[in-house]
Amino acid sequence: MTGWRLLTIAIAVLVVATSAMVVHAAGRSPDAPAITFFSTYATITASRRIDPGFRIEELTVRVQIEPADRLIRVDYHFVGTVMAERVGNVYNWAFPPQERLVSMTVDGEPVPLTPAGGGEEIHGYNLHLDSLRRPLVRGRRFDCTVSTQWELSAASAQEPCIYLDLTVRLCELLALYSGSDRTFRMLVTVPPGWRAFWSGEEMPGRKTAGGTTFTWATVVCPLYNYPLAAGPFHPVDTGLAGVQLHLLQRDLGQSEQLRSVVRETTSRALEIANRFGLPPLPKLDIVLCRTTERWLGGKSPRGVIFMEVGGHFDNELDLLAALISHEIWHQWFPGTVVPAGSVSFMWLSEAMTSYFDIRYMRNAWPPFKAGLPYPSQYVPPEHSIEEVCNSSDLLKRHKLQAIHLKGSWVVHMLQDLMGEKAFRGAVREFFGDTSGNPVSVEDFQAICERHSGIQLGWFFDQWLRTTRTPRLKLADLRIGRQHGQWVVYGAVCDRGDAILPPVEVAVLRNGEKIATTRVVLPSPDSATGIRRAKFTISLPFLGGTVVLDPDFRILNAETAGLSRSVASLVFVQVGPWAAGFLLVSAIAAVLLRRRRRRTAPLPQQ
Repeated sequence: MTGWRLLTIAIAVLVVATSAMVVHAAGRSPDAPAITFFSTYATITASRRIDPGFRIEELTVRVQIEPADRLIRVDYHFVGTVMAERVGNVYNWAFPPQERLVSMTVDGEPVPLTPAGGGEEIHGYNLHLDSLRRPLVRGRRFDCTVSTQWELSAASAQEPCIYLDLTVRLCELLALYSGSDRTFRMLVTVPPGWRAFWSGEEMPGRKTAGGTTFTWATVVCPLYNYPLAAGPFHPVDTGLAGVQLHLLQRDLGQSEQLRSVVRETTSRALEIANRFGLPPLPKLDIVLCRTTERWLGGKSPRGVIFMEVGGHFDNELDLLAALISHEIWHQWFPGTVVPAGSVSFMWLSEAMTSYFDIRYMRNAWPPFKAGLPYPSQYVPPEHSIEEVCNSSDLLKRHKLQAIHLKGSWVVHMLQDLMGEKAFRGAVREFFGDTSGNPVSVEDFQAICERHSGIQLGWFFDQWLRTTRTPRLKLADLRIGRQHGQWVVYGAVCDRGDAILPPVEVAVLRNGEKIATTRVVLPSPDSATGIRRAKFTISLPFLGGTVVLDPDFRILNAETAGLSRSVASLVFVQVGPWAAGFLLVSAIAAVLLRRRRRRTAPLPQQ
């Protein structure tokens, strides 16, 4: 009995200590403020996450757009249950700069709010929950409404279009969501004659005194895009079933051109997705939103593509086609998948999207040949994909190189390693998942291993979690004769120790391989850190170009020494002999001419 009593006392002490830690985290002193975020998404985009100690359900978001007042009013209403011993004050709850916290009530009782610091990109509020007459203690259910305002600039108010991104705030709340039906409701009230676009199952619009209220039932997905667009949009038929383009009055003059771009790009994406066995898109709204800034961007939650276009892009429809080409693949990546963790979200979404956009839509692999928005060459980032995905600062500085370029090349190498059939099967199974359960990179790896029969742990560790980057190039190239044939001799060199597949070297003529070989690189030399493998290639005739990795199977940071024409090899080897022969011949000719002059008879007087 004594042992049981000691165990009971130990457990009690542990519970009290844990409760004290929870209260301390939730009630941090304002003298040492910490930006409070609830979601992994917000952790990536701004700062660290703090659990406030409660869970929510029955979330309803009401948006009231009032352009005349230059205001957008947003109410977040939910039922909560306290999970901690007690929820204390929350300090420095961070908000985007455009969104201002107006009020908060708990069971109808106002919560005192005071402004707090935050920084240039965010500002915060202190929530004085300790002042409630009924404290938020473990097990208590409460009804809460958080009201905010989005203030529009005068220039924005003059534009007949409102584009609002609720991503961070909704991801905050949905990270705490524990509702049984896994859905929440979005209600948007717009002025008469306006339309509203959101991601989810759309309910019929209902006319009200203030205009029209549109309602959606949306599946809970903590890591997701939640933009909203509203304005007097006009529908334009694209000629594709279920795909509709929506334009403002000012863009109707270009409706035929825009319709053609959308139809051509979307139909190609649908054809490729069908080849991979990806789920069909029952409905797709493509909305052209006007912004007052010099900006071209896009968001693509499920069933919608938002194109944010500034005025200076009016005559650059090729850029709009590239934007749609990228954004439409987000309908499948992540699509219906609910990612778990930042690496899942960024790599399985952005990198997969970039790869399909470049490889299949533009037929322009490797990615640095694809043009905008990709740079002219790949520069290895000094941080791994996983590190970049988990740091807002690194993400801002290295997203293009680490995610779009390196990440898409990792997908390309994975496809080559697995084989086309196995890769398609894995993509179809993973991104066709409609269960709504969170999935991760590890889940994707397991599916890839099952379809390919290959252990891929080393691959995911090396390419996602390290900075290893090959620097492959050709070296010591020369040409000779062997058994009556022309033979190219050379070596493949690499500075690094990344695990690589056999490296192909080929001779190309007019884009066709006329000869090829593969080499396996050994371990790096202990003194130089360079590994080297020799090769020979027999040529059917003298001509062509020696090319390293002609199918771009391996991510390579080297930009020089990747190809060499056979003619240049011949010239380099024969050139010195030919030059010497010509030099000797020239000297002999000069000497002979002088001798002839000396021995020639003098002219008679």
